[in-house]
Amino acid sequence: MALVSPDPRDLTTWQSAWNWMNSNASPPKQEEQNIVQQCITGASLQWLHWTGRKTLNNIFPFNEAYDGAGRDRQFLRNTPILKVFSLNVAGIAIPQSTDGLTVPGWIIDDDRESLSLIGSNFNPAIRPSGSYGVTGTNYRVWGGWNFTQGRQTVKVSYLAGYNYQSNEPWAIASPITVKNAGSFVIDMGVTMTNTGMVMTPVPSAPASGQYVVTSSGVYTFNAADVSAGGNISIAYGYNGVPADIQEAMNKFVWQNYKRRQTTDEKSRIVPGTGTVTYRDWVMAPEVDRVIQSYKRQALLVS
Repeated sequence: MALVSPDPRDLTTWQSAWNWMNSNASPPKQEEQNIVQQCITGASLQWLHWTGRKTLNNIFPFNEAYDGAGRDRQFLRNTPILKVFSLNVAGIAIPQSTDGLTVPGWIIDDDRESLSLIGSNFNPAIRPSGSYGVTGTNYRVWGGWNFTQGRQTVKVSYLAGYNYQSNEPWAIASPITVKNAGSFVIDMGVTMTNTGMVMTPVPSAPASGQYVVTSSGVYTFNAADVSAGGNISIAYGYNGVPADIQEAMNKFVWQNYKRRQTTDEKSRIVPGTGTVTYRDWVMAPEVDRVIQSYKRQALLVS
């Protein structure tokens, strides 16, 4: 009998699930391992369906088009939003705001579920005449620009998915290998903790205030910055299953694994012992709470 292969969408591993179910047991026989693996893949696909997400364990690129609602905020289908490659509204390429406060452009909102436009005297095609009364001055204003109303007026290319580390603390050194380097996907910035200064990524030979990062999550800094000392915060995205999902999935797999022996039974009389009554819920309440926390929410626009 061949081993059943894991699916790329699996939200736990057979070893993790087996350890949860049988912490003191010896390794399972091959047929038992296959049953556990089948439970994992089936449950993982159910979770994707229930949450309305395409992934819960990897960072993926998405290229999508949306009907503009004429507002300054656009929710995207896949979250958390980690990086935006391009945004086009009504045929016009919109730049990223370089400071997130005064310079016109798009920003990723704090919840990482949507993009907002910082308004100003930018372009009449995306800022209708009269919608913003101050010209020649940049302000962070909600309602200046908007995502032009109409069919498929908004086109966006971006990266989204779990996991991401928003604030991994380090004493500055060179090089630094982040904790999740083995599954590193994307750099999301470095901040000097002591001063709040955002450092600048460069391809090579970093000057003071700059850094270089490899595709394997190794960060290199300028010797002068390292000599000066201080602390930094590194933000990055990496592939992996969030800890709360993996724990809940292990519980769910254990439930399904055990239920295969009592399918369609509500209770059973055990001679000399009494009656065993089985739970009739689809999943344990604590598992359902985790699913609900990751479920995509429908957005109603009036």
